[in-house]
Amino acid sequence: MSDEEKFNEALKRAESGDAQAQWETGENYYCAFGVKEDHKKAVYWYLKSAENGFAEAQYEMGEFYWYGDSQANLDTDYEKAAYWYEKAAQQGHKLAQLQLGNLYCDGLGVEKDGEKAFYWFTKSAEQDYSSAVYNLGLCYFDGIGVNKDYKKALELCFKAIEMTDGETARPYTTIGYCYEMGYGVEKDTQKAVEFYLKGAEGGCEVAMYNLGDCYKDGVGVEQDLYVAKKWYEKAAEHGDSDARDTLEKYFK
Repeated sequence: MSDEEKFNEALKRAESGDAQAQWETGENYYCAFGVKEDHKKAVYWYLKSAENGFAEAQYEMGEFYWYGDSQANLDTDYEKAAYWYEKAAQQGHKLAQLQLGNLYCDGLGVEKDGEKAFYWFTKSAEQDYSSAVYNLGLCYFDGIGVNKDYKKALELCFKAIEMTDGETARPYTTIGYCYEMGYGVEKDTQKAVEFYLKGAEGGCEVAMYNLGDCYKDGVGVEQDLYVAKKWYEKAAEHGDSDARDTLEKYFK
């Protein structure tokens, strides 16, 4: 069966009210599978599916409203994002649970609530989603919805790194900071640099900036302003405003 035939078959089922087929049709329009890309039609079918209770479509609607989509003429609307994420989260959708936790953590579209953020991160982490495990670690690190516990935060950061689906750059960076500051572990600035390097190699701009600081100040490594500048420049290229300020202040 060709992609076009698959599209037409899904569209027929979607038009008859099949929620999964409606989501599939939205995917087809969004990704140009068997049909010309059309984000407006994609949103139309995602919304049909979401209104019929299909969790994946509810999550996708949350994503559209979180990020906006100019091709679909949709602006960012955190309240609507929260509405759809919660619909999907209540059905156990782990990505929606993570995103809903993020909204509660930052107070976007909902009243800021650390306990609810912690709850939804926990729900997602229980499904072995590494990003949620890491965010749960940050809750313990910063005391969001739970008492501060640096050892627990470290444990969760290491767990996130070990998971197969995983983003590792941010957990490595947090672990590096714990070693630099002696939070939940014996202070070891050389290990801090090792973990920052792993985070930086994974693309984390905070790790890049922290490496710049280490080389600028001789923390865990020999002072080397040339290497420091290079790391600040990398961090700035990745959008770190503190790195841009530091370059302006020290490396004109």
